[in-house]
Amino acid sequence: MKKRYIEILRRFSIPLILGLAASELLANLSPNTYQFAVYHNWLGGVSLHFLVNDVFMAFFFAIAVTEVVQATKPGGGLNPARLAINPIVSSIGGVVFPMLIFLLMNAIVGSPDYIHGFGIPTATDIALSWLFIRAIFGAEHPAVKFLLVLAIVDDIIGLVIIALFYPDSAAAIRPLYLLLTAAGMVFAYILRRNRVNNYCPYVYIGGLTAWIGLFLAHVHPALALCFVIPFIPSGEAELKRTFIEDLTEKSPLAKFERRWRPIVDFGLFFFGFVSAGIRFSQFGTVTVLVLVALIIGKPLGIMIFSSVCSLMGFRRHKDVSFTSLFIVGMAAGVGFTVSLFICESAFAGRPDIANAAKMGALLSVFGGFLALAIGKLIRKKAG
Repeated sequence: MKKRYIEILRRFSIPLILGLAASELLANLSPNTYQFAVYHNWLGGVSLHFLVNDVFMAFFFAIAVTEVVQATKPGGGLNPARLAINPIVSSIGGVVFPMLIFLLMNAIVGSPDYIHGFGIPTATDIALSWLFIRAIFGAEHPAVKFLLVLAIVDDIIGLVIIALFYPDSAAAIRPLYLLLTAAGMVFAYILRRNRVNNYCPYVYIGGLTAWIGLFLAHVHPALALCFVIPFIPSGEAELKRTFIEDLTEKSPLAKFERRWRPIVDFGLFFFGFVSAGIRFSQFGTVTVLVLVALIIGKPLGIMIFSSVCSLMGFRRHKDVSFTSLFIVGMAAGVGFTVSLFICESAFAGRPDIANAAKMGALLSVFGGFLALAIGKLIRKKAG
């Protein structure tokens, strides 16, 4: 029974939601207390903000890359490649269109100060989007798998955007230190070549070396494990699972995921607490830019790119209708976790703009509820 309740908490992203709620409550009732809790240098001279955004989030992105690796194996959503072409192309549309809408609206009603936020509406929150789609269609509908493949590819693109456009600080990138990151990758490769079937040296030695390299190079160190996870040996069985179900596979990669996914899922409480903390008075123009780009740009880009892909012969599953695709696009417009993360990097040193942008990312959850309402209504009429 206890295990069941824990799984429910993870399945419905309750820790993240509670963290967001706690941060909003404290930030609006006692802003100084919130700022002290998040940015004060605690034991070891590091802040909670640093521990969460630079250390904990490395494991969050590692789990995302684990999903990508698993999806490329036989039985995964990206294997065989032909079946994944339509959702992959759709995910590109779901990145390009929000970006273009953000930049276009910013040129009309925004400010040059906001332009660096173009990457914020490109993200899709896998957990929350999946929950909305599953609630609409049920666990076995092809639209659920379509969303998961789309969201996985969206994660890949998001990681590239963060690495290229959002360094960890305003200081110039120091490329020489990236040799340490390369050394971490070489170490992981050597481990794999020697058939080391324990994930620990890959993560705690190779990953730490990569983290130090990125940190010193002023590239966001949260991406460190993304460079070593693909080298961890993985199996080819038992991949017909959703991304939050229990794993029984015995490969080192599966063991890493089984060990760290619960920690990441519950640790998202602290990410929500650190990354939100928005005073309700901080609603601004950039809030609207982010929100509109997410709830309009995502479904529009996904539908257009998917339709073009179908015309080229790479069709969607026959049960993923155009209406279903619209609903998937609406659910994919829930930015949340990665969008909040990008807000921090996009507007480092400008908390006023960052908080207003975060408000847009938080409000994007209403796109998911809108998808739920439309989906339930359409399915009720069809029934």
